[in-house]
Amino acid sequence: MLAEGLIIQMQAFGGSMEPLISSGSILTFQAFEHYQINDIVFCKVEGNFIDAHKIVEMNEAKGYLIGNNKGKINGWTKSVFGKVIEVQAPPSHGSVHNTTS
Repeated sequence: MLAEGLIIQMQAFGGSMEPLISSGSILTFQAFEHYQINDIVFCKVEGNFIDAHKIVEMNEAKGYLIGNNKGKINGWTKSVFGKVIEVQAPPSHGSVHNTTS
């Protein structure tokens, strides 16, 4: 797990989070103590690392229900390592936006 406040970057691949995140985008993740519905997070579900999917539901006993932007549900997890705080579009798109309000 990332220590609270630690920031990491990784590149996204695939189209499951479009149009929010395009394949090839550089994602900046930051660890927080608490997460909310609709946060886009880096997590582990059923033994698989998920690099950028949304929290779609929360349950005190089960943790966070993770899904993509196309409606697919990945499953429940308590292993959330950080949330996306910035998306840098692939170089051909030429834009940067902040996901925090």
